[in-house]
Amino acid sequence: MTHLPEHSHEKFLIATNTALKVNNPEGFIDAVFALLGNAAASQSLGKTMKDPACLQQAIADQAFSNAKAANDLAGQTAALVFRTLERNSGTVGGKSDPCTSIQAVNPEIAALEQHQVHHSHFPCLDGYVFLLFCPRIPHRQVQLL
Repeated sequence: MTHLPEHSHEKFLIATNTALKVNNPEGFIDAVFALLGNAAASQSLGKTMKDPACLQQAIADQAFSNAKAANDLAGQTAALVFRTLERNSGTVGGKSDPCTSIQAVNPEIAALEQHQVHHSHFPCLDGYVFLLFCPRIPHRQVQLL
């Protein structure tokens, strides 16, 4: 079986990055760092941020603010979706740390957190999220974003 890179979130990443770069006072390098593990996220924390677990929220919040100021509904939507994307945790099926050290400025962003699929919710997956290969999970129990 050939493994292809994950690109389902790419349009939200690109749109969030575009909105972020309009006004980036913190100096975040790139939104992609916010979806990586804490070690990689630490490389893009900006000027004052200290907590890599909050990079995703901070980037989404700034991008949302920028898009809102520009009346850019697509940019706002991308920032909201970006905030809910699963971050790399460093372990298969592991959960990444939630952001607890900062508060989002925008209530729309503050109301969201990253979506994490933990392998214990789907024991037949053994850490892999391929619902087609997991017949014991009734489809009505699976909630998609």
